Amino acid sequence: MHQLCQLVMLDAQLEEDSGYSRSRRTQRERKMAFENSMRVWQYFSHSLVQNTFAVSSRILDIMITAAVTCEPSRYTGERDDLKLVSNTLEWTIINLKNLLGNVSTDLNDSAVTTFWSLWNYLLERLQALNSKYFAKYLLLDVSWSQEATSWMPLNSAADFYQRSVRYFSPVKLSSAINVLATIGDQTLLPEALTWVVAILKVEPTQHDALMYPNAIQFVERLYHRHMARIKDRRLLLQDFVWLLDTMVDAGLSKAYLIRENVITYKLQA
Repeated sequence: MHQLCQLVMLDAQLEEDSGYSRSRRTQRERKMAFENSMRVWQYFSHSLVQNTFAVSSRILDIMITAAVTCEPSRYTGERDDLKLVSNTLEWTIINLKNLLGNVSTDLNDSAVTTFWSLWNYLLERLQALNSKYFAKYLLLDVSWSQEATSWMPLNSAADFYQRSVRYFSPVKLSSAINVLATIGDQTLLPEALTWVVAILKVEPTQHDALMYPNAIQFVERLYHRHMARIKDRRLLLQDFVWLLDTMVDAGLSKAYLIRENVITYKLQA
């Protein structure tokens, strides 16, 4: 499996032959058409949570090292090796989500343990490589229901998620907010409010994350589900008001209404 992974990554890093701008005598031909490569990354995504950590971590290491250390200047368009790794990581999360459903079994518990071991390993590898590739998937930003408030595996991973937010959010705060506004609600709020505000205060480029719809859902969740706890903790309340002020200054009218309610709530408390 490891050899297959190496061959696939090498193939993905070959530029596709345009048919007119490159010589077949000087360029290796791809063995796989990557627009039809769904079965490849689906295979790897299933393998990651179904094998032992030793096997799966080696697969991840081959993929990540190859993608991150490849010279970008070789490419003139979108990189298929990055797409391959991104799709593999995304579908590893989705496959685990589908596997778990609403049933807890020993097999599921083992899959969750393996998943977090792999995601911790992945975070450490990316930090060692000084890379912020694949931030979206380390932050679990896949297609979650807007009504979702929790995800069972996250219950045991608050520390991992905080470390991921601190590392990746300076470039991908929107992904963290997407998760906090949905499955991170029960496990990570309201404490994660302080992580978000701390990043916004030092990373002005990430203020764009507040313009996405889930940013409004994030503050609505904080107000409707966690306000009682926020008002009893001075620093959390200060952070919440600062965040709402920042969103109001950005022209978000819904944030204005929530801020007025928070002020009223504060005065009545």
